[in-house]
Amino acid sequence: MKKFVFLIAAVAIAAAGCAAPPTNRADTNKNGSAETTAAAAPMTESDAMAKEKAVMAAFEKQDYNGFGEMVDPEALLVGGEGVYDKAGIMKGIQGFVPKDVVWSDWKFQSLDKDAAVISYKQTYGGTMNGQAMPPQTIYASSAWVNRNGKWLVIYHQETEVAKTTGPPPPGCAHASARTHASRWVSPRSSRSTRAGSTSSTRRRGRPSSP
Repeated sequence: MKKFVFLIAAVAIAAAGCAAPPTNRADTNKNGSAETTAAAAPMTESDAMAKEKAVMAAFEKQDYNGFGEMVDPEALLVGGEGVYDKAGIMKGIQGFVPKDVVWSDWKFQSLDKDAAVISYKQTYGGTMNGQAMPPQTIYASSAWVNRNGKWLVIYHQETEVAKTTGPPPPGCAHASARTHASRWVSPRSSRSTRAGSTSSTRRRGRPSSP
């Protein structure tokens, strides 16, 4: 809970610094008439839900460029393998086609007229580069910000829901935690762009959606 509150506070501060100028400030064109800068209406829960579903719809159609237009240039993805910038996200999603997507447990928080956070639970299967992926369930959250009248995702986080297993036999060491590969970053890419650096390490983890 503390982690989620911290995320909301951080996004609110970032949005305040990047917010569009007040719409009541008038400019004068060459004909002397007043013009005002258009601004997006504050995001609602239904708006945010539609945006998240549009992301998955773009993946289903393999419209990765369309997805990229929904992502802020300064966007970050946080997953079990690290922190990725937009370049890393765009590289990782190539070849991902989800199916049988189920959404639930929506939670929405409007931060101000230019920023909002939504979280949810999601189950999906699909293919990665033509190879079937086992179904998996995640909890995810996204922060959306208004950029010149257009809502873009600037932050996304995913956590895999652990599968229930029985206790280990007496005397056996606990199994190490599995690494969840975010559906926004494919584990099949041999190179990934992380925030602030470019690495050429083989990513581990079972196949998952971008």
